[in-house]
This record gives sequence, structure tokens and C-alpha cells, in this order.
Amino acid sequence: MHACHGGWSSALDPMCYDTETDRRNSRVIIDACIPFRRKKTFPVIARSSKALDDRIREKWAKDLPEGF
Repeated sequence: MHACHGGWSSALDPMCYDTETDRRNSRVIIDACIPFRRKKTFPVIARSSKALDDRIREKWAKDLPEGF
């Protein structure tokens, strides 16, 4: 994780320090990639069961986008 302070932005950015004179903001960059060298030995990705996915979709169907 890397924090970048004072990155260039525009007046359209609601997180600007000052939209008139100081169009900068802060950002965080997260490298969430599997390192290529460790592709074969990297731990298995955590995943919920199909049954749990189905229960969540059923419970929140009215709030989820169509086809989710």
C-alpha cells in the first residue's frame, strides 16, 4: 500500500484541497496482484461457498443490480 499526497486533480474532484487554487488530492495505491514468481505457490484465494452466495443473493435481491 502506498499513499500519494498532493496528486494532480481537477475542479470536478470533490476531494480536492481547494477547487479554486489548489487542485490536488491524496490517493492510496494498493497492489493486490499475485506475484508472477509465486503464481504456483501463492495461497488459494478466499471464496465463499455457492450456498452462501445464493443466500446473499436471495436476501438482497431487491438491492442488487439485475443479473448479479
